[in-house]
Amino acid sequence: MSETVQTTSGSGWKAWLLLRAAELRQREGQVFLVLALVIGALTGLAVVAFILLTERLGMRLYPVGGAPWRRVLFPVVGSLGIGYLLYRYFPDARGSGVPQTKAALFAREGRITLRTVLGKFFCTSATLASGIPLGREGPSVQVGAGIGSVLGLSLGLRTEQVKKLIPVGAAAAIAAAFNMPLAAVVFSLEEIVGDLHAPVMGAVVLASAGAAFMARRVVRPLSELTTAAAKVAVGGATPHVAEQGPDDVRNAAIAFNAMAEKVTRTLESQRHLL
Repeated sequence: MSETVQTTSGSGWKAWLLLRAAELRQREGQVFLVLALVIGALTGLAVVAFILLTERLGMRLYPVGGAPWRRVLFPVVGSLGIGYLLYRYFPDARGSGVPQTKAALFAREGRITLRTVLGKFFCTSATLASGIPLGREGPSVQVGAGIGSVLGLSLGLRTEQVKKLIPVGAAAAIAAAFNMPLAAVVFSLEEIVGDLHAPVMGAVVLASAGAAFMARRVVRPLSELTTAAAKVAVGGATPHVAEQGPDDVRNAAIAFNAMAEKVTRTLESQRHLL
């Protein structure tokens, strides 16, 4: 009798899950747009964390007035150490990031593992902080695309949908890293997808705007705190700020805020694209 009850209960759960899955497929477009917003927010936070981690670690390795030997030792040690970690533990995180993202989209069914995302995040941050002359564009693209891929695979989305999340995450990463949401949309569609008229354009725009908004909500307060600290420290803390003076620091902060407001107005005027 108990086995019959358990069998009935199990079949009931399966029927409920199948019903929910069918409903999600009917609303697949709406769910995909909501997922694009979530990916944009998560990618924005990840890119901000990447930038802050790199800057803080770099300040630790190269403090003001530090010994000259640091500029010789740390780049060499960083290159050898990170190279070994990439070779031994994170082979898929090697490379600049953009070609690997395109390979995942076209040759690997949109699959980027969480291990690759974490390896790219921490290894690239340590590499940049140690003084290696690289940029954050490629690593940010692979991390953002990886977040979209991991989230899509975790939710059990079809391969076609997971592949669509690759340019969504890539656009969000560029928008958050460089505060250029519109340029991020063009970059993702042209460089990653190879089609400026791709059907995924609406989701890319949403993710890009969401990532830029999330990054601004985090970076702008930090920028204001840094500006205030720089004003207090003028006259002794850092020679570079002391040479500029408080007026130049204030003018730089005003210019940054004006640029951010201009981006916001541009996004609001482009809402019809969604």
